[in-house]
Amino acid sequence: RRIFHAHNCQSCHQIYGFGGFLGPDLTNAAPRLSRERLDSILTQGAGQMPAFYLAPEEIDSIHAYLRALDRTGVGVARRARQGDPQEIFEALESLA
Repeated sequence: RRIFHAHNCQSCHQIYGFGGFLGPDLTNAAPRLSRERLDSILTQGAGQMPAFYLAPEEIDSIHAYLRALDRTGVGVARRARQGDPQEIFEALESLA
């Protein structure tokens, strides 16, 4: 977390929906990012993300931070049900 904030990652990325809007929310990014992919993104950049010149230990720490965040639960609201909106509405009304 310290390295994430020291490099001002929160100015572009969100955690639990808080932060910048240029990059993706990283709360649940760990399953999509291998250590090798993270190394590539952080050292070479990707799209609008600039390259950062982090030591391998710092990248390991960022990777560990992202894995820890992912274990805390879902950070971005997701649609709970698929289906006909009227059926979902009626099911919710029956709970009231």
